[in-house]
Amino acid sequence: MKRKTSKRQARKPVRKSAKEVVLSFKGAPPIEGEKSFYVSINEAITRGDHVDALEDIVKEFEDYKLYMRDVFVKNEPAYEKVFKFHVEYLLKKPVWREFEIKGCQSLEELADGVIDSMCWDNDHAHAFFFPKEKGRGDFMDFHSPYSIDSRHLDNDQYPTYHSCNIRIAEIDYARFPMINFIFDFGDGHQFILKSLGVRPEKKSDFMTFMPKMIDQRGVGPEQYPNFVEDGEV
Repeated sequence: MKRKTSKRQARKPVRKSAKEVVLSFKGAPPIEGEKSFYVSINEAITRGDHVDALEDIVKEFEDYKLYMRDVFVKNEPAYEKVFKFHVEYLLKKPVWREFEIKGCQSLEELADGVIDSMCWDNDHAHAFFFPKEKGRGDFMDFHSPYSIDSRHLDNDQYPTYHSCNIRIAEIDYARFPMINFIFDFGDGHQFILKSLGVRPEKKSDFMTFMPKMIDQRGVGPEQYPNFVEDGEV
């Protein structure tokens, strides 16, 4: 059931400038919903409800937070740089795209650019997955427990980072040069996202909409090849 929103609530969020983002970043960012998660867990444990199971969930959440600390850069993020990515679609070859995107933009905006470049409707959830084993190079680790998910998507056990809250420059690509990306958990459109480095911003970048696709190969598959409209045979 869709939640009703007022016109004011339905307005698109204002993008933060690079300087505003710098002031808000202090190491690993907070996880939305973390405080309320602990409150509800502690209340249930105090009542004696499923104590062992809830303590296991807390341990999993602590493991998630510990792992994700290494996903983020330790120094000041390069919000005023432009990042370049090679994004390869894995279910049909050769299909790939290359993008440039500003460091102050979000992972959600990069996901939107990838989905749009495939000529698909952005009507499903997405997530960026990191390998279960740190330090692995080439990997295929979809549905790892270590992920940054699309807004309103958690793992049903504890809250996770959301792509709308994480900026491109906040990820440590030296440690994680390749990241798995999946769109639509039903059809499972799988991609490998590879970091190709950064460059300084140019004056022309201020007049360019980003993420910007700068190269491509191949045509993405039809999103709903077997879809039939109501009334059609």
